[in-house]
Amino acid sequence: MKNHKGITLIELLIIVVIIGTLAVLAVPRFMDGTMKSRQFVAKATLLEIAIAEQDYFFANGYYADLTVNCVAGEQFPTLGYTIRENTPYSFTIMPTRDGCSISAKADLDDDGAWDWWSITPGDTPVCVENDLE
Repeated sequence: MKNHKGITLIELLIIVVIIGTLAVLAVPRFMDGTMKSRQFVAKATLLEIAIAEQDYFFANGYYADLTVNCVAGEQFPTLGYTIRENTPYSFTIMPTRDGCSISAKADLDDDGAWDWWSITPGDTPVCVENDLE
């Protein structure tokens, strides 16, 4: 009997199938975790903007009167708050009768559905539309 060294083609195909199956199972979970972390950053940013609005209110007696949309790296006028560089969200501050509403919108997975969060100063972020569901 000869003693062969190495692996056969069948063994190699089995290894490729196992690795492919693991990749098919792991990639969606990884992407879901990435998108959930982006949602977390958006909610944290909304809270920071709401705090900046409250600080402005306490200093001036009224909320900053602006309707403005900012994306990554841009600064909200009057508030002096700059949006984080790596966020896919677009942030908007809109005046309301009782103060202001701050929202964050993004299409996280390029499927045409929006991930949309909203907050008013003093509250917690509320999900208007969830792109991940």
